[in-house]
Amino acid sequence: MDWDFLKPHYVLNTFASAAYLIVRLVPFVCNKLFDDKRCELITTEAEIYILLSVIVAIKARRFLGDWRSCASVFFMFAKVANLVLFFQTSKKLMIWYAIALVVLFLAFPEPPYSGEGNVKQLTGPSLKEELNNNPDVAWVVLFYAPWASPSVRAVAPFTKLSKTYASERIMFGKMDISRYPPAADRYKIDMSYRTKQIPTIVVFENGQETGRQPKFVNKRIEPFDFTQENVLWSFDLKTLAQKYSKPKQGKDKKE
Repeated sequence: MDWDFLKPHYVLNTFASAAYLIVRLVPFVCNKLFDDKRCELITTEAEIYILLSVIVAIKARRFLGDWRSCASVFFMFAKVANLVLFFQTSKKLMIWYAIALVVLFLAFPEPPYSGEGNVKQLTGPSLKEELNNNPDVAWVVLFYAPWASPSVRAVAPFTKLSKTYASERIMFGKMDISRYPPAADRYKIDMSYRTKQIPTIVVFENGQETGRQPKFVNKRIEPFDFTQENVLWSFDLKTLAQKYSKPKQGKDKKE
């Protein structure tokens, strides 16, 4: 069972997302913080939460089956809603809440996926060496950066797919591209602060790139949701697995 939801990042962000409800609806807290002593939601506040529910439902449906991405969507919009509500009732509380969010972001970043898989940690030189020396092996590589939340969330579905599709001739690997700028240039991955290419998954066959996501469409990066289903379908991993189901050529000759 995946117990990552008990990690501090998720627990504390859950409380942060419910902060306004807690301080407004709990009488002891409400009476201490608000001059109006109104320990209930008014119509406008209730409408904001209804709107929040609709937005989260629409945004999160793309990530059904990936609770980390759904939680991230909920946290983001809930905290924005809280900022608006605090601003309407107490600008002082809004400032303290904003400071608390910054501390939470810096002290408890989204944790990396801790589940088991068949993913090799790569460096810039090691990937280049693997592609040059083992052309009969296909590589599915996730280029990520630990400071980018979408990268952290992409690791989970990528790792789970590796348990099913990694084999002797299909290798799954991941590289912290922020540590290897020359590799970013070599594999054409933008590392600027406005980048939409982190994370990126690239498939290599015979040492050459045969597919990637996200990719350029009409000179613009086309958004890509890194769910298991999307990665499986986009790279047609089932067909790739069938194509590379035979042992390496060297072993065939030996037998």
